Amino acid sequence: MRITITNRKPGSRANFAIASSFLMQLLVTSESESEQNEIKDLVGRWRWAMRVGSGSTGSGLMSLGLLRLDGLLLENGTVHPAT
Repeated sequence: MRITITNRKPGSRANFAIASSFLMQLLVTSESESEQNEIKDLVGRWRWAMRVGSGSTGSGLMSLGLLRLDGLLLENGTVHPAT
């Protein structure tokens, strides 16, 4: 059986949201402090890249991923780096 999803592009908004959720899953399941610090650094860099990519108006492909990541950071109580 072959499943084909149409109307999805490699750079779709949903894909950026999925990547953000995956990074947060890695963060909350980290087993050591050094692993947690490394993932926090990755989350900070990912967040910065999405802020730059979404532009000043908040539109674009990355805006949903940024919104998802910020929501998860607030929900988790994780302080994200200032940008």
